[in-house]
Amino acid sequence: MKTLIVSDMHFKFAPQTRDDFLNNDLILKFMKSVIGQYDLLILNGDIFDLWFDWKYTIIQQHFPLLKILAEIREAQCEIVYISGNHDFWFNSFFPDILDVK
Repeated sequence: MKTLIVSDMHFKFAPQTRDDFLNNDLILKFMKSVIGQYDLLILNGDIFDLWFDWKYTIIQQHFPLLKILAEIREAQCEIVYISGNHDFWFNSFFPDILDVK
């Protein structure tokens, strides 16, 4: 079983500096390269700079990363997300929409 563990990527929903934009781009490129490569992906907290799971809304700037996570899952990679100190209110989005544990 090929396993990948990532943590503390801090994908910004409101990048302000050049480094913020570069970090977001690197995260998206890296995560895209993961599709179809692993059996298990463990997201070990603070993948997003702040995650809030509202009942009917997602932050639109998070959509590119959420789409890639969906593609990783669709490629038969199990995903486990462990909450970090920048992750709040894990409700139903990850388990119900993305099939993430």
